[in-house]
Amino acid sequence: LNIWIPDGLTEIGNYSFEDCSSLTEISIPANVKKLGYAAFRGCSSLANIRITVGIDMINGETFRDCRNLTEIILPKSVRNIGYAAFSDCSQLKNINIPEIVIIIDKYAFNNCHKLLRITIPNGVEKIQYATFSGCNDLVSIDLPDSLVSIDDYAFYGCRSLTQVSIPESVTSIGSYAFYSCQGLTSLILPDGVKSIGERAFRSCQGLTSIYLPEKLEAIALEIFYDCRSLTNINLPSGIDSIGMRAFYNCRSLTSIVIPETVTNINSSTFSKC
Repeated sequence: LNIWIPDGLTEIGNYSFEDCSSLTEISIPANVKKLGYAAFRGCSSLANIRITVGIDMINGETFRDCRNLTEIILPKSVRNIGYAAFSDCSQLKNINIPEIVIIIDKYAFNNCHKLLRITIPNGVEKIQYATFSGCNDLVSIDLPDSLVSIDDYAFYGCRSLTQVSIPESVTSIGSYAFYSCQGLTSLILPDGVKSIGERAFRSCQGLTSIYLPEKLEAIALEIFYDCRSLTNINLPSGIDSIGMRAFYNCRSLTSIVIPETVTNINSSTFSKC
């Protein structure tokens, strides 16, 4: 099923084509200025989408669960990618993020298992909750100098991610942010990072070394749990506590210097090292 949309149409409403499982192709003309919430959600056969300049927002869940979609080119007019806009597009390999985009909402690319590479444009300040979680094949991501925070679960389970350069502008990394990113081997965190959430790097089993910034205030719960290849790590001189099971099963760790400022080492912190 192919659908032709007339040039006079200006808006496609909420849920307009939801679960149209036979829809394979659609072209959205320039006069359309708005795509409604979940407009094409669950169009499991949709393989080709053409969107012309005019749309400034990909609304929440617009293309969620379009499981046959492998590539999409977003028009240069897009500034906002909404909640779960492409979530569960399990075959999506390639997508461009226009240069003027400033917001990529929660779960935007969650479970896009085949997504390989992505570049986040300058202007985006936050990688939001679970934006790229479950992107199993994601190999690389370019983060902008405008970035301030990486939220909880941002790259959870991105097991093929081998390298990520975190900009100097980043000040916080959320809980579970890089959980089970098994391909990461080394990581340098910028000096401005003050907080890293619990389990942020848990089960990063390929990680051999990581640099922690001096401004870091604490080592959180299970932050490096089961990082079994980790051999080298510095503990910042200003931290006052090391969380429970922070280095549990870090079996390759050969030495670690605990700063004099530490007043509390919680239970099982270095168990099975």
